[in-house]
Amino acid sequence: MKKSELCILLALVFSLAGIYMTEADRQAARIRNSTLRLHIIRRDDSARSQQAKSRVKNSTEKLWPALYCRADSFDNAIAITEENLDYIQKVTDSALEAIGADYTSICSLEKFYFETSQYDDITLPRGQYTALTIRLVLENLQQL
Repeated sequence: MKKSELCILLALVFSLAGIYMTEADRQAARIRNSTLRLHIIRRDDSARSQQAKSRVKNSTEKLWPALYCRADSFDNAIAITEENLDYIQKVTDSALEAIGADYTSICSLEKFYFETSQYDDITLPRGQYTALTIRLVLENLQQL
């Protein structure tokens, strides 16, 4: 193969790879811009905090069918979340109280960077997502 033919072949391969990567990037952006993530930030790395995080995760996931059954778009899901932040916080605080935790939660909508995550047959690419964020904090710090 001549040097000029090799150059043309390599240019074609890189062009096709660039097209594929661009489409993959567009698909990843569509996923990031249409997915509401849950982000629970524990107080520390203790087993107790991990137990609290798991309890909060389970209690909030039970809310999803009732809260989001009427959501017909990402923007609608965001609006529903904003409308229900106080309710979500009450549910998470109740879950914390049930295990005797000496802390409470602060719920908000925020942007966070997430690494690639795999859930069964769904892959969420790394990047910036809107997240329902639940911070587990000491009760007396929340009152400051």
